[in-house]
This record gives sequence, C-alpha cells and structure tokens, in this order.
Amino acid sequence: MADEVWGYAWERDPEGWMGACATREEAIEEAMAEMQQPPVVPASLCEVWIVRGTPREARAYMPDAERVLEWMGEHAYDDGATEDEGWPEVSDEAKAELGRLLVEWADRHCPEALWYAEGKPERVWPKEPALDTG
Repeated sequence: MADEVWGYAWERDPEGWMGACATREEAIEEAMAEMQQPPVVPASLCEVWIVRGTPREARAYMPDAERVLEWMGEHAYDDGATEDEGWPEVSDEAKAELGRLLVEWADRHCPEALWYAEGKPERVWPKEPALDTG
C-alpha cells in the first residue's frame, strides 16, 4: 500500500474527498476530467481543491478476536442461554487463528483502502487566488 494518496473536491471543506490517486498531478487530471462529464458545469462556476492523505487498509476496522468472542458471549446471554460469565473460553491458539481469519477476510473482500485527508487543501482551479474567508 502506498504511503500517501491524493484526492480532490469541488470545495475546500467537503464532507468527503473523491479519488485515491497516486500523485498530486493524477488527482488534478482526474478532477479536471470529472468536470467534463455530464452534466457539464461551466468551469467558471467550479473550484477544484486537492489534498494529500494517508491510506488505511480495511483490516484496521475489523474487530479483534477478543471482541468477537465477547460479542458471541453477549448474544448467547441475550438469547437466554444459561449464564456462564466466561463463555466462550478458547485457547490463545484459537484466538490467534480467529484473528488471522478476520484479517485475511478483510484483506480479501475489502481491497479498497480508505484514506484520510491531511494537511491544508490546495485550490488548483481556477488559477486566480481565492478570497480567503477564514
């Protein structure tokens, strides 16, 4: 996985950035190409902002084996199973196996990495300076 990605948006503080480009230049090219897609908005009404970000793999959001086992016990209790405070009790080896399974599943089925914008967004279109409103 790359150490950084670049994204673009039509405003400085969007709810989410688009793209996951390898370079700043690629993000600009992708944004400019996107502006040409129907419905075409006149360029004079558009702004293009880019920002650098850091990717994270889906495995970062997968619960660990300990949490999955805890949920399993909670669901059994909620379902009316006999109360056994420590259930399910499994070996450390079994927990490690479950942990590997969860990570491998996330890597295989969620290959798209998410990324987080970092730093100050840069306005790249139009070229004229933007009025700084704060």
